[in-house]
Amino acid sequence: MNKFLLKFLNVTPRKPDDIKIVMGGLRDSGKSMILSHLAYKGESATIPTPAFNKEKFKYRTRTIHLWDLSCHETRRFFFWDNLAVGAKGLIYVADSSEEDLLPESKTELDRILNLDTLKSIPLLVYANKFDKKEIEPEPLARQLGLFNIKDREWFVQPSNTLDRTGLYEGLDWLLGAIKKQEIKEGHQKIEA
Repeated sequence: MNKFLLKFLNVTPRKPDDIKIVMGGLRDSGKSMILSHLAYKGESATIPTPAFNKEKFKYRTRTIHLWDLSCHETRRFFFWDNLAVGAKGLIYVADSSEEDLLPESKTELDRILNLDTLKSIPLLVYANKFDKKEIEPEPLARQLGLFNIKDREWFVQPSNTLDRTGLYEGLDWLLGAIKKQEIKEGHQKIEA
């Protein structure tokens, strides 16, 4: 995919109430279902994301542009580097029912957090498939290395895409953290 097409696709929201949020995680962690539930508030068929998926939806007073950037591994960070520009929030989906996948999930999250385009933006981690109670949020946060993060706010929200448990609570936290970040950035601009 050429740079021109990526620039065409990567339209940063221009309206003041629009927010761009990017989402990642390992395969089969539930990203497409989360995107579907948040955007459509209902059931819809999901298929593995071949490259990326984007939905625009209204939530509370904001219009959210949510990008699922979980394409095939060989192209993944090409998309992240280019399509995450202008993002105000980051969602990472971890499968809390697969504790043996957490080291791989930590590596993936570390790669994402180290991207220059995502420096200091708030991080919401959905501890998805929480109904299976494999691992609690605090041990999950420890295994993902979240307690070492000092450059951004983060929060772990237990979730279950089957009954939508935790999805809106997590989104509420993320929007609140984004608002605090916007206020902080506004004050820094005034002081400069």
